[in-house]
Amino acid sequence: MKQYGAILHTRWRAAERASDIVGEWAEDGSPYIITVPPQLRDQLVEMQNALCAKYQELDCLEIEARNYKRKCEALLPAEETE
Repeated sequence: MKQYGAILHTRWRAAERASDIVGEWAEDGSPYIITVPPQLRDQLVEMQNALCAKYQELDCLEIEARNYKRKCEALLPAEETE
């Protein structure tokens, strides 16, 4: 999942030009432009935004799972080392 985070972390939007898509870099939020055939632009934006929503859901679930694991580990007695 993390290997696609740089692309899926944020939604895309259609730019003014019919062939351009605007996204944001994960590192600093600065915009970038992708030029695609105009016929595909809206479909690609829609697909990216659906994938972005799923990525964000999975990211939240991963955080919840880590928190749950920590809580469970806190309930268990610490292992003794000899």
